[in-house]
Amino acid sequence: MPNANELESLVDVSSFNPAVSPAHPFTNINLAKAYWSSTTYMALTSNAMAIRFSDGRWINGVDSGDGSFNNSKTTSANSLWAVKSGGVGTTQPLATGVYSGIGGGSFGARDDASLLIGAPLTSPRFIDNGDGTLADTVTGLTWLKKANCISSSWGSALTIISSLASGQCGLADGSSAGQWRMPNRSEMLSLSDRAPTFPQADYFNGQAQGGTGPITGSVIFNTFIAFNYYWTSTTNAADTTQAWTIWSCDFGVYNLAKTDIRYSLAVRN
Repeated sequence: MPNANELESLVDVSSFNPAVSPAHPFTNINLAKAYWSSTTYMALTSNAMAIRFSDGRWINGVDSGDGSFNNSKTTSANSLWAVKSGGVGTTQPLATGVYSGIGGGSFGARDDASLLIGAPLTSPRFIDNGDGTLADTVTGLTWLKKANCISSSWGSALTIISSLASGQCGLADGSSAGQWRMPNRSEMLSLSDRAPTFPQADYFNGQAQGGTGPITGSVIFNTFIAFNYYWTSTTNAADTTQAWTIWSCDFGVYNLAKTDIRYSLAVRN
């Protein structure tokens, strides 16, 4: 069974019904059901992360009252898209990191936590450059450290970030307008480490949770807002009035109206 990152790697955000590449070789993609991942949902370990391929939305609980989309391990009859390793490719999906999360260890034979599949996450992963930016040693991206600086509608956030420069949002890095951008769906998802805690925002704020309780860790971002959504620059192809967002607690991908007021990070190469 693919883990959450492997399953996400099938999503083509330019397409819907199904949300995979138009040139895909697959048959019988189920649009009426979500697809399981082997990654347990760490806030409620009786659930697992799942994705629906009608549009690429991640599933957490019953979606809008429609019982066809749910992620309960025992009551949901979701579809399965099997995978195996050994092929030749240009990239490898990141490990999810889930194996050392709340409760610890595996929740089922050959699940995400037992197989530990994917490109390993570095430790320490993030380097504070001391100038309002963070260097991600996994992806090579540079992130704005102040995670609560930009809160706006989607279109306004794009404009704000395009003019972001040194002297704003805690930056002292010499950057100029035009160098920063709103992260896309894949870039935002790349931040996730499902091991330390729920909500994941707490981990970024230095308030991780382990199997034995709270753990005070290093502050990574400055005030990553918990229980809220962060914009990505990726439009929902199934409804272009919406954009894909990341929920700061489970780092699942959910569609919201572009007129909503939400937070945004900024990133540059």
